[in-house]
Amino acid sequence: GAPGEAIGTEEYAGAVTVFAQSIVDGHPKALVGIDQNTAGISDTAETGDVFGTTLDMTNFRPSDQTYNSDALLAVSAPAEEIGGKAGLGIVLVLRIQPDGTLTQRAYLHPDITDVDGTGAAADHFGQDLAIDNLDTDVVTASATMRLAVGIPGRDTGGADA
Repeated sequence: GAPGEAIGTEEYAGAVTVFAQSIVDGHPKALVGIDQNTAGISDTAETGDVFGTTLDMTNFRPSDQTYNSDALLAVSAPAEEIGGKAGLGIVLVLRIQPDGTLTQRAYLHPDITDVDGTGAAADHFGQDLAIDNLDTDVVTASATMRLAVGIPGRDTGGADA
């Protein structure tokens, strides 16, 4: 991840580059570059989003394959503003195919169903994250996937620290 990358005139918007295992001219081959202005990605690149702050990747076996041909990439923009809440944060889960084709699988933030509590400014959802496929021998399903997302700015009630 390159969270300090400018996208156009948007400073610190952030970007991610996924590399293939093949070597070209002594360097890993860039497979796909991703930022929030990439086609198919929710939201847009804005100054200070810091997209790509944290990322993790795991194997993904689609139902039309007999092996783990693809990958799931979880990537955060912990300073993303949503609904006037600066620094609320988001996490995207992207399917990356061997040819670099990407598909957004999830767009997550603190105000969606199943995230405990209510999102607030400076939650920094996604400051840390981890994604894992618990059983790579079967077709990937929600039962085999786990995503853990840190919310270090979350106020859990009581006195502020």
